[in-house]
Amino acid sequence: MDRPEETLALLKEAHYTCTITDMLAVKIDDVPGSMAGVVRVLADNDISIEYAYAFTTAQAGTAIILLRVENNAAAECVLKDTPFKTVGPEVLNA
Repeated sequence: MDRPEETLALLKEAHYTCTITDMLAVKIDDVPGSMAGVVRVLADNDISIEYAYAFTTAQAGTAIILLRVENNAAAECVLKDTPFKTVGPEVLNA
């Protein structure tokens, strides 16, 4: 989504209740247990997950999980030394 503020305004004009929320995108292998690994790393570092969305990508064997965590910067710092890498909007908009 390359124009979130414009989209938000249109939805509000149509009387939808909505907000923009910063989330953390993490690239994982598309295999059972990958998401559990990310959750385990965050939990072991006392970072709570409020909610999550997951989807596969056009790249075979790859998935993305979007996480709403209490502190994106802390979660990124914890994940940087693991096999789970965060990705930016350029990957999501591709």
